[in-house]
Amino acid sequence: MKYSREFKKFIKEMQTGIDVGQKKYGDKGLFGDSQLEMIKEEVRDLACYAFLTWLKVDMLQRKIVKKSDLKEFTGKQSLNKFGRKQ
Repeated sequence: MKYSREFKKFIKEMQTGIDVGQKKYGDKGLFGDSQLEMIKEEVRDLACYAFLTWLKVDMLQRKIVKKSDLKEFTGKQSLNKFGRKQ
């Protein structure tokens, strides 16, 4: 299977993160008491990010917003007036 350059970069960055964690925390670092709490926080943050990403895609599909309205895509301020008085 041929992978994109971006996917290969992502995998390399993940491996780097694993290597750094291994050096910093060792073999038992992932399962230490403070690490378990940190893992729960990371999973919660990931779930929130996943939901917000899903919401953006859903809004784009339903044409509630346009791609150009999303600051992440354009680097510009949103043209929508969500939550703003008109």
